[in-house]
Parts: sequence; C-alpha cells; structure tokens
Amino acid sequence: MALLWKESSDDEQRHARPRGAVVASALNRPGCSGDYNRRVLERLGRLERDRSRLSRDETASDEDRDSVERTIAAVEAEMAAIEASIPAAWEGARSRYVELLDAQKKARREYRQSVDEAYQTIADLRVLIADVDALRAFEPTLSSLEGVVANEPPEQAMDIIKAAERELGKVAGSGRVKGRLSKARRALRGNSPDPGKAAGFLAEARERYAEEVAWRTRAAQELMPGLSAYDDAIRHSIGLRVQERLTKDQARLVAQCQSVHRDISLYF
Repeated sequence: MALLWKESSDDEQRHARPRGAVVASALNRPGCSGDYNRRVLERLGRLERDRSRLSRDETASDEDRDSVERTIAAVEAEMAAIEASIPAAWEGARSRYVELLDAQKKARREYRQSVDEAYQTIADLRVLIADVDALRAFEPTLSSLEGVVANEPPEQAMDIIKAAERELGKVAGSGRVKGRLSKARRALRGNSPDPGKAAGFLAEARERYAEEVAWRTRAAQELMPGLSAYDDAIRHSIGLRVQERLTKDQARLVAQCQSVHRDISLYF
C-alpha cells in the first residue's frame, strides 16, 4: 500500500479525474465544519491522484487499485450520509441567524465605541490634571534652556534639549510644549545653526508651558473633585471595559457567564 500515499507529480495532478465533486457540494454547505471540509476534500484529492497513477502503473496490483476504489467509495458514502442528515430548513435558518448575528455585532461595536470613548475622555482628563505637579517640576529645566542655547556649542545644546524633551515626555499631555522644544533643537542642527531661531521656539515653549500649568492648576482645584466622583460612579458600569482589571465580584460573574454551555452549531 506504499503506492497509495506517494506524492503525485504535477503531471499526475493535472490529469487526476475530479471524482468526489458530488460530495464536495455537501461539504460546502453551511452544515459542515470548514476544517472538516478541507481535510476530507484533501483526502479525496490524494485518493483520486493515487487511483489515476495506479491506472497507468503496469506494475501495480489489482489489490492496490481495489483498495483505493473502496476507500473512495467509503469516503463518498460517509459524506453522502452527512449531507442527508442536514435538515431541509437549515440554510434558511442559518441565513437568518447570520443576519441577526451581524446586527448584534454592529450594535455591540457601536455601543462599545460610544461608551468607551465617553469614559476614556474622563480618564484621560484626570491623568492630565493629576500630572500638574510633574509639569511644575519641569520649570527649572525649561528656564535653563535659554542659557544653554546662548552659551553652549550647537551640538552640546542639542543634546541638552533632547534630554529635556525626554524628561518632559514623561508628563501626560505635554506634546504642545515638547513640540516647540523639538523645533528649537532642530534649529541648531546642520551646517548653519540658528541660535536666534532656537531661542524663539523656546520662548513659545515657555508660553505654552505657562498656559498648561495655569489651566491644570485651576482644574485640579475646581474640576478634579467632581471628576473623581463621576469616575467612581461610572467606572464599574460604562467604564468597566477600559479598567486595568476586574474586581473579584466582577470576575466571578464573568466566569459564571462564560462557563454556561452555548449552542454554536449555527456558526458553521
């Protein structure tokens, strides 16, 4: 039987007769699993190529040929039985199920996008306000950069500004200030560094820095208490999906829901 599973040549595959097409229609119906379809069709293909090869091989025995024919017939009979077991109303029921499933997925996606974005705005705002102390701590570094640009060689000044950018990057929402520091650093790059232009960008950075500190300081006093109370009220409802972890009670509820058997036959 070694002949039965020998790899077929390209020529043999081209001339293999597509027996099993009748069964393939059953395999492609929605009642059959995709992986199972593929495995059976691949097996039929191998058997058909083996039969084609054996029919041209004068040294092959009748026993080998008969064995292939019996195996093909058995596979086709198995698949015919599976096709016969599929309810007549299956395709209509599954089509309706797919429509409902798509509608459910769309509704869930739209809901999640809406509530996640609504809650994430609150969470992000709290982080910005909470980082006001870290932003204030950056003031000495920012103030020193003007003297760096005026007195240090361009290469060294760029390194110092780059280090300041890394320090500021740790503060949430500092992009408006950091962007001006980057422009100041780039003004010193190349064969024609421009300290004056760099100083102008640093001045803009200081203006933006002052604005950031001012609004965050006021928000910490006037908004943070209300935002914290609001966050506490919704974090375990519409904000649940974006929390870093579930509480023990929530985890137990989720585990109970996921452990219930679900009929997934309509997914196939």
